[in-house]
Amino acid sequence: MLHKLKPLGIVAAVLAIGAIIAGFVAGSMLSWLSLSLAVFLYFFLPGYSLLLHLQLDDIERCIFAFPVGGMAVSLVLYFLNLFGIALTRITVLGVIIVVTVASIALLHRKLISSAR
Repeated sequence: MLHKLKPLGIVAAVLAIGAIIAGFVAGSMLSWLSLSLAVFLYFFLPGYSLLLHLQLDDIERCIFAFPVGGMAVSLVLYFLNLFGIALTRITVLGVIIVVTVASIALLHRKLISSAR
């Protein structure tokens, strides 16, 4: 039972570390909250979902999620900018959602096809 809660604890620790780091930079409570949430959404979430396809331990996946997520989202945003699409908050949030959902959908499809 406890081994199933391990990824949730790791995500909570990542959020706590991000919140502590954001506390040193942010001046107000609202900017602190938005900065810690932005770090989680931009770096961690897409990278973690992309790394679900690899056979990694949870700790390794959490550590490598930051550079992989930052690289994947930045690369997609770079190519969108090359094609003339304006980089707004909605565009960045949309790219993060698309990368995360597409990665999880491909993993789900792979798991369903391997179960047959």
